[in-house]
Amino acid sequence: MPGTPAPLLDLALRGGPYGDQFGRRPDGLTLEKVKAAAHGIDLGPLESRVPEVLRTPSGKIELAPALFLEDLKHAEADLAAPAPDLVVIGRRDLRSNNSWMHNPPVLAKGPRRCTALVHPADAARCGVTDAGSARLIGASGHAITVEVKVSDEVMPGVISLPHGWGHDLPGIHLEVAARRPGANLNALLDENLRDPLSGNAVLSGAPVRLEPETPDQERIGIRRQNVRSATLPTTLTWSPARKPSRSPVEGLRRPASPKERLANSSGCGRSMVRVQVESAYQQSGNLSRAVGPDRADVRYLFSSHPAHRRL
Repeated sequence: MPGTPAPLLDLALRGGPYGDQFGRRPDGLTLEKVKAAAHGIDLGPLESRVPEVLRTPSGKIELAPALFLEDLKHAEADLAAPAPDLVVIGRRDLRSNNSWMHNPPVLAKGPRRCTALVHPADAARCGVTDAGSARLIGASGHAITVEVKVSDEVMPGVISLPHGWGHDLPGIHLEVAARRPGANLNALLDENLRDPLSGNAVLSGAPVRLEPETPDQERIGIRRQNVRSATLPTTLTWSPARKPSRSPVEGLRRPASPKERLANSSGCGRSMVRVQVESAYQQSGNLSRAVGPDRADVRYLFSSHPAHRRL
């Protein structure tokens, strides 16, 4: 059938070692014969194809070719180099194996999982505390802010930070994950660093520095406003409201129902609601991401209130 892999499968079967060789071996396999065999086809015991399939100069399986042995000197030099004081490795969590699992509410709830496991000896040496925030600095000087979890589950000299986080970066539109974005491990890695044996990018064991976070730095991977005295005026575009609601954000209304939106579509259209985000509301921790003067800069308001939806 055109547009399906059936012709390619038939070609591979017929030209393979058990195929009909396009009519030259009538008892050989074709795709139609395989489809007709409801319980499969027994091709007999496996047969060795060594050494005829080998393409090495010696005709043998070469476990230590000269090319590989010559390159071992780079790995030996790497092993002889002084070990860094601290390296960072990744880790996986059952409920957050991949970044998309950070967005479903049923998986995202519970304790924070993007934490940096630090051995007690390293925590004391670097001046960081359990449940506190700290800065991890890569070899390039790029730094991320992490939440520290002091634990003897890691060896001294090793910090474990799960991969797949950093949902506060530009262009990411995961509403639930953005509430607790975590720290981006990839920001600490050197894209030009290669494993000396395999040539793969180095994604684990990268050297880092660990420093306590100062009060004027951002908190644990969540970008929050830290305004304590001034208010933050913002104009929001919202659908006409069904009824006003009390909210920590003065003037914020619930979105209209689909029926009401349809009824209002020929009339007033969308309304402009002027709101004031009070400093007390900011200190409560319910304001996430920067709120700017235009819709492009407005990201998320979240709390237990049903009116707080993505803007």
